[in-house]
Amino acid sequence: MSSPERVGLEKDKTRRLLIRGLSHDYKRILSSLTRRASDFRKLPEVKSFERAQDAYKYFCDCAIQIADRLDRIGNEIYNEISIPATTILTRHQSRLQKQIDELVLLAEHFHSVVGSQIPDSGTRHDLARFFDQTKRARRQIQSLLALPFKENDLKYRTLNIESELKRIESDLYNLFIEYDCKPTETLFIDVNSSLYTDQVMFSIATSNIIANSVVHADLGESLRIKVTEETKSEGADQFVDLTIADNGPGISLDEKCEIFQLFKQGKRGLASSKGSGVGLTFARLAMELVGGNLTLKEPLGSGAAFVLRFPAEKN
Repeated sequence: MSSPERVGLEKDKTRRLLIRGLSHDYKRILSSLTRRASDFRKLPEVKSFERAQDAYKYFCDCAIQIADRLDRIGNEIYNEISIPATTILTRHQSRLQKQIDELVLLAEHFHSVVGSQIPDSGTRHDLARFFDQTKRARRQIQSLLALPFKENDLKYRTLNIESELKRIESDLYNLFIEYDCKPTETLFIDVNSSLYTDQVMFSIATSNIIANSVVHADLGESLRIKVTEETKSEGADQFVDLTIADNGPGISLDEKCEIFQLFKQGKRGLASSKGSGVGLTFARLAMELVGGNLTLKEPLGSGAAFVLRFPAEKN
């Protein structure tokens, strides 16, 4: 097998791994939404309201069906290597699109029914956020159906880094709340420039690093995540380095070489069973697809610091 063919096969394998990881991540988002809906239906003003219980059941049933389909998509794309991945995505596209549209309609119905029973304005605001998160989940799953499998399918554009990170912070809202963090008091963005790259790959890489900090730092309201930027040159090439650092327990030297491997986690993650062991792997894969890389910042000390290096211009 010639070198270009081997490289092509490795890149195809990378994309298939990426799809499987994304399908797992979106299942986690759906699970978070159903837990949030369960919290609302258990409120004293709501739990005896039959219409709310029915609305909750319909929403959960739809979410479970979508999660099962995402499982099938991820497994088929990873295991059926003789079939083009785009063919498999197309096979599921119509049905999955209908299901996620239905999920948003059911979330809107749940929001309306439950909201009519809640007098507290703060809780109604949280319920509205739940509905917004369901709509964001639809957009994220739709992006799965449109993921590129060839270099020329990557959609390069100029991104405002701060705006993109704010959007990602909003998409991760439920995860922050689940781990007792306040997004606006947890994520500090010290970046004010632009970057020329693929938006989907940027989101995959940065959101997985931020989520990794939230899940594994286990500091609740005291968690701090800071994103900083630095432009560097190596020969004729110029790069933009984004560093995402937290004040968590950090990563030990003996774990350093394993954390990017699929299903590997730090010792704290293995002990708590909080993480899935895929986030850092897929963040690195996304960076490689756009010609960048993901590394741990040296020296290792208190907290974890990851450096995402993006080419300053498209090659």
